[in-house]
Amino acid sequence: MRKQKMQSRRFTQSTVLMVGDIRTEKNPIEIILQSFMNSGGITRMDNAYSVRSLPRLIGMMRLASPSLPVGAFSYSQGLETAIEKNIVLDLNTTQQWLESILRNSFSYFELPIIKEMMRAWANKDIEKISDLNREYLITRETQELRAETRSMGNALVAIAKNDLTVEGASIESLLKISDICYPTVYACMANELKLDVSEALAGYAWSWAENQVMAAIKTIPLGQTAGQQILSALSMIMADAVETALGVEESEWSNFCPVLAIMSSQHETQYSRLFRS
Repeated sequence: MRKQKMQSRRFTQSTVLMVGDIRTEKNPIEIILQSFMNSGGITRMDNAYSVRSLPRLIGMMRLASPSLPVGAFSYSQGLETAIEKNIVLDLNTTQQWLESILRNSFSYFELPIIKEMMRAWANKDIEKISDLNREYLITRETQELRAETRSMGNALVAIAKNDLTVEGASIESLLKISDICYPTVYACMANELKLDVSEALAGYAWSWAENQVMAAIKTIPLGQTAGQQILSALSMIMADAVETALGVEESEWSNFCPVLAIMSSQHETQYSRLFRS
């Protein structure tokens, strides 16, 4: 297991997943707007934003939208089992569960590998892309998680094939990669949309968090207002995860979230299920 630089950690009572304690005042929307300003996409004039590149901003929002038809809504990634076992049972424990994942596997693996995928796509390094795709797939600990990323990846390839912003050469490269995973295709489309890495990572984290919160709302159940409270609290954690991922080297990558893996494996034989993972 690769050694990672760890921030100060604490254990929650409901899980054994490690949770960091550092907070930041930024949120994903601020990261995206600042990135657009720095790259010339948005300029500030008299306390108002003058948008120069709306197609790029809209493309990022579409790519990160939970309504993107890749089937993300049908997966809980082990959360359904955690709810069944009363590990996650209300607003606070839902927030703790998602925060743990963001501060660990997202900060030190999920987002960093997308960062490297985007770099490889920009360099048209298909061999590197294939290696990263394979590495991502082997870190999916259960059959359900592997099936999920393959299914979503293939669905996003189908969208890319009919997307005017994606070049034909990129489509050909996507079709050559066996067992293609969702982050690989996401990184390709983010690169084609000319998104900055921070924008792409913030969008990816937001899309995942919103889908997870919707799964909790349906299963616990929670109210819509509670779901928005969770997302509001997690926005700072997502920003922190993006900032951490931007500085993480490949030698520090770690996908260590043991309870998540256990819940996912037990979900495969759970008697009553709403979700496919």
